[in-house]
Amino acid sequence: MYTVILGALLGLLIWEVSLVRACKKAERRVPVGEILYEGSWGLMIGVFVGFLLAYMVIPFLVPTHSEVRGPATLAAMRSSDGAGSAFVWARGDASLGETEYHFFVRNADGSFTPGHIAADSRVRIIEQKDLVNVGYWTSVVEVSDLHSPWANWSIGLSHVSSMVRQEFRVPVGTVVQNFSVK
Repeated sequence: MYTVILGALLGLLIWEVSLVRACKKAERRVPVGEILYEGSWGLMIGVFVGFLLAYMVIPFLVPTHSEVRGPATLAAMRSSDGAGSAFVWARGDASLGETEYHFFVRNADGSFTPGHIAADSRVRIIEQKDLVNVGYWTSVVEVSDLHSPWANWSIGLSHVSSMVRQEFRVPVGTVVQNFSVK
């Protein structure tokens, strides 16, 4: 944000200095209306340049750090005969690259919330021997450091984040691969 303000002030200053120099060369007095008109152009150009810098250049200078979100508790889905259970299941067409992992997250009040994520190389499904009838979902996200000095000079950093990895930790034996040819 500071970049836009500084850009506006610099644009105004540069425009006014150039106007004063032009008037000195012409050896004439500058009317106030002309100063305000010409100064407004400098202000607008300065704001525009400052905005471009703050939105498109400076965010790349802000350092980032990894942030772990979760773990969220997964709910096991049992088959209609009660024989097996799954915490995460895939749905979609792998040949088209449209596969998603679906799951249910158990909330603190005992209710369930459905969720889904794209099935890509950032997803890890890990079977753990010490887990019984419970699973966990954790996300690792790369976020901008809002305490960096550069953060105050940029615009739109609070929402900038990128997914690094998503991990599903499930009990051993719950990852089953069934293939059906149609």
